[in-house]
Amino acid sequence: MAAILWWLLPSELFGGFGGVPSYEGKTAEQWLSEVIGTNSQPALQAFQAMGPKALPFLVREIGRKDGAWQKWYERAYFKSPGWLRKRLSPPSEIPVAIAWLSAEIVLVRNPAARKTLPALARLLNDPGLGSHTYIALAISCLAREGDTSYVRNLAKGLRDRDPQVRQYVAGALERIGPSAKAAIPALKAGLNDPSPDARMEIAWALWDVDQETKLCRDAILSALKSGMSHPLDQMAIFHLLEMDPKDMALVGLLLGRMEGEPESLQRWDCGVLQEIGPPAKAAVPLLIKLAQKGSPNLRKEALRALKSIDPETAAKYEHP
Repeated sequence: MAAILWWLLPSELFGGFGGVPSYEGKTAEQWLSEVIGTNSQPALQAFQAMGPKALPFLVREIGRKDGAWQKWYERAYFKSPGWLRKRLSPPSEIPVAIAWLSAEIVLVRNPAARKTLPALARLLNDPGLGSHTYIALAISCLAREGDTSYVRNLAKGLRDRDPQVRQYVAGALERIGPSAKAAIPALKAGLNDPSPDARMEIAWALWDVDQETKLCRDAILSALKSGMSHPLDQMAIFHLLEMDPKDMALVGLLLGRMEGEPESLQRWDCGVLQEIGPPAKAAVPLLIKLAQKGSPNLRKEALRALKSIDPETAAKYEHP
């Protein structure tokens, strides 16, 4: 009986299927299929022109599941009489992964899309969805300082099985800033995240939300020691400098890795030591070695760091 009643309901009352907007003779679904390809700019402009009317459709697309229900609906739709098919939206012809990616691109570039943030955060908590990465990326791009309405649902994403999702969620909470107080317990729990990259992002978000300096500093240092991906490791060092510009633990970490690094990273680390200045005295022997044996560019960076840390020693290794 329930199934019969559903078939008789107007499509506008059943949000999952009805009410697909259109623009210049094409439906939103047709435009969505063109977001990735040579017609991408007109497709994006079409969604901007459709504005808020397209938002429920985009949320549905990024929340699509390629499962038994969709397959059943496709079979039932084509077996239905014509008068009934007119009342229902046809099954999507876009592959589900393309729909997720296209909907994420449109949402990020749609000025009105911030209205969808609570709905996107709820979708992020559906374990049956395969689009969590796209959803979390869209939220991270759309989140703004001071948002509060979806923080609790968003924070649950810090337990997602995908470390990339956890990174995006942490990035969104960082953008929201101190208004994301409801996420503090989840952020603290995430300081032990098994992924170094996610651990760093979570620690920095917690520091931005609640200034938990020691906890966050220790978590970022542990992430750096665990081997973060590049350039996130450089971002982590910037974060440590912002927390404490004279962090001696950071000096020890840099010294432990500099000799085995490619020259481009050695030059970058010399710049960090230059920023720390005199408290980085322990780095003087290594900087002398680099100033003597390095390439001209590395030598230049090592001497700059030496000048900042120990000007007298630096003067001995400068050529007239």
